[in-house]
Amino acid sequence: MATESINRESHMTHSSSQLPQPQPGEAPVANRMVVLSTPQEQALEWLIGGGSIAEAAQVAGVTRQTISRWLHGDPDFRAVYDAWKLETSALLEGRLIAAGEAAMDNILSAVRANGDVRASQFVIRTLLSQKKSPGT
Repeated sequence: MATESINRESHMTHSSSQLPQPQPGEAPVANRMVVLSTPQEQALEWLIGGGSIAEAAQVAGVTRQTISRWLHGDPDFRAVYDAWKLETSALLEGRLIAAGEAAMDNILSAVRANGDVRASQFVIRTLLSQKKSPGT
C-alpha cells in the first residue's frame, strides 16, 4: 500500500474543542492542543489512509503492540483517532443518504416512466413492511 499524502496539520493536531467528550472515568482533555510524536503521527496517517495496524507499525518503526497500546492507553492518540472516526462516519452517512435519494429517483423513474412491475412491487412491499413495523 502506498503512503497517501495527508495534511498532518488538519489530522494530527486538534484542539480539545474538536475532540470527543471523555467517557465516564476518563480525564477530560482540558483546553490544550493534543501533541503526538512523529511515530504516532506516521501510524495515524497510515491508519487513516486505510492501512492495517501491522502496516502502520511498520511505517512508524514500532511494534503492533505499541500501536495497540496507543489505541487503548494513550488518550491523545485515541482522541485524534476517535475524532477522525466520527468525522468519517458523518461524511459516509451523508453520502449514503445522497445515494439513497439517487436510488429512489431510479426506482420512481422505473415505476413512472417504464411501468416496471418489479420496481412497483418493491415499492409496495417496502411501504407495507414499514406500515407493519412497530413505532410507525
